[in-house]
Amino acid sequence: MRVSLFQSLRFRLIASIVMIEVVMLSIMVWNNVDTIYRTHTDRLNDSAVSLVKQFASAAGAFMVEVDYASLEEYATTILEHREVAYVEVIDLRNRPVVFVGDIDGARLPVPDQYPTKVNDGVFDVKADIMLAGRLQGYVFIGFSLDLMRQTIQSARNRSIAIATMEIVLSIVATIALALYLTRNLRALSEAAASVGEGNFDVSLPVQRRDEVGLTSLAFNKMVDAIAERTRSIQEKQDQIQLLMDSTEEAIYGIDLQGICTFTNAACLRILGYQHETELIGKEIHSLIHHSRPDGSTYPKDECRIYIALKNNASGHADDEVNWRADGSSFPVEYWSHPIRHKDKAVGAVVTFIDITDRKRIEQELKQHRDNLQQLVDERTAVLEQQAMILDQIHDSVVSTDLEGVIASWNRGAERVFGYSKAQAIGRHISFVYPETEFEFLKNEIIAPLKAHGEHEVEVRLLKKTGEPFIAHLSLSMQYDKSGTAIGMIGYTMDITKAKQTEEELKRKALELEAINKELAAFSYSVSHDLRAPLRAINGFSNALAEDYGDIIDETGKNYLQRICAGADRMGLLIDDLLMLSRVTRDQIQWENIDLSAMAHDTVEKLQQENPQRKISIDIQSGLTTVGDRRLLQIAMDNLLSNAWKYTQKTEHPKFSFGMQRKNGKPVYFIKDNGAGFDMTYSNKLFGAFQRLHSSSEFEGTGVGLATVQRIIRRHGGSIWADAQVDQGATFYFTLGQN
Repeated sequence: MRVSLFQSLRFRLIASIVMIEVVMLSIMVWNNVDTIYRTHTDRLNDSAVSLVKQFASAAGAFMVEVDYASLEEYATTILEHREVAYVEVIDLRNRPVVFVGDIDGARLPVPDQYPTKVNDGVFDVKADIMLAGRLQGYVFIGFSLDLMRQTIQSARNRSIAIATMEIVLSIVATIALALYLTRNLRALSEAAASVGEGNFDVSLPVQRRDEVGLTSLAFNKMVDAIAERTRSIQEKQDQIQLLMDSTEEAIYGIDLQGICTFTNAACLRILGYQHETELIGKEIHSLIHHSRPDGSTYPKDECRIYIALKNNASGHADDEVNWRADGSSFPVEYWSHPIRHKDKAVGAVVTFIDITDRKRIEQELKQHRDNLQQLVDERTAVLEQQAMILDQIHDSVVSTDLEGVIASWNRGAERVFGYSKAQAIGRHISFVYPETEFEFLKNEIIAPLKAHGEHEVEVRLLKKTGEPFIAHLSLSMQYDKSGTAIGMIGYTMDITKAKQTEEELKRKALELEAINKELAAFSYSVSHDLRAPLRAINGFSNALAEDYGDIIDETGKNYLQRICAGADRMGLLIDDLLMLSRVTRDQIQWENIDLSAMAHDTVEKLQQENPQRKISIDIQSGLTTVGDRRLLQIAMDNLLSNAWKYTQKTEHPKFSFGMQRKNGKPVYFIKDNGAGFDMTYSNKLFGAFQRLHSSSEFEGTGVGLATVQRIIRRHGGSIWADAQVDQGATFYFTLGQN
């Protein structure tokens, strides 16, 4: 802040000195003029009195002789004096006897009233005319003041001119001297103004060791001290601001009127403001705290922050909202603490955090607690039910400590072993083992169980009656919450009958294997035995047509063609039956299969066999599974060939292969817009030799879909269809959990 010219001490000092100089010189001029006036007046008065007395002394003789003419001549000589304006002589009867000069009779003086008088620029002087001590009359001489005035005015003008010159020279000298003497004062003033604006990089030159020099030296030291203190304060403020800006908690301060005094970066970020000037100096409640969570107005007088501030106390809340710059709100938790000076609150500092996530987590935790309580209740019920089931389960469930001493014995154990709970609990588990199995129990059951935490084994055990039986033991260690082993649990099943059944199944499996071999041999035999007559029928029919074609009529030729067609159809039936037999008994070789690539290969073969057909085909890419490549190729060939076949009479044929998910599991489909079929007969769809279209309408043996169904089932899946007559058909299939 700069000091204006008229406000500066320098200007006021110079102005004061100049004013004093002007006043003093004015008084001096006035005194000189008054002295000149008085000097000239006294001189005129002395000259006039002397001249009048001289005239009066000489006029006494003329008055006695009554020689008024001579007196007039003498009076005329008096007029030769430049100052004399008139001469008048009056006798004792007050009659003018001599009158010379320039004077109006109406203004002649009266002798008895005054001795001297100034009238109309004339200085009248009176004197008595005496002779021998006797009064002879009176004389009045009027002296003109013009000459004296001119003299006085001339002297006055010279005096004023000299005084004016003295004043001007004095003012100039005073100003120059004042400027010289106050130059350091001006520098001090400018330096102080610069310091007031926050610029501490100033230093005054110390030229003399006078008061100003000492003041400049003290000022420099003061500025250095202030600069150092300011730097220290600024560093502390920067450090405080850095600390405030480094915290994730939002912080702002308010004064007693609720005006924001400071804020940190987190406060601006959370509230959506760009710069602190958008908050500092503003009434903070109306900006960020004006409404309650339900949107109703929140008066400032009811705000807990201001209530706490008025009470010089701290405040806290976590059930309110703050409002952002964009008009949105968020749940907030805040703490307010008074800023005290001499135990009196002068403001408050408020810290707050956005608790949106915490509210959400609390809600989720509450929901989790509710769910957990429900789960605990359900789990308790389940455990109670499991305990009841465990006690009622047919098989034996027994728990022991780490030494093998029985701790629990369910009803299943009573049924399996024949010992009651009271007879078993507290005894070592070895009492249900034959003596020959004690080493097995120690080394092959308990030791592996403790080493691995779980163990399964088949072992011979004893019933209470002494009857031995074969049991399957499923064992596991029992742990407490800290993971420390505290016991062992054993699940025992009497598998004596199962072992017998297993032996029976092995025997039947061998028998089945022999039957399959016989069936394979039979199929091979049938294939060759049936194909030989068919080849004979075809051969002789063709020979008959070639050798005797010219003597056989059209009906005979038609019969021959039908015999050949029947033989060909019989050959196809044999091939399909053999394939149906093979897909049922062949061992599946599991591998990764790209169904999309497999479908492209099948369609490519169909197009090569029928290049004249124009059909729209859509195959979804990236469809893979696990299965037997040969069997799945047979299934895809049959399904896609059917789509190709049953769209041959459609005007704009098309079919597609893709996959969709149902209940999270892949379902593959082949969809066409061909002839379709009546869903009333869908139960015949996958039966061998079952056809929903006549062979004259669409060729085929009726074995293809039966083969596909067996392949899908062998892969753990299922197949079904959805169709409408003349609207196309869609075949869906799954491949199970491979």
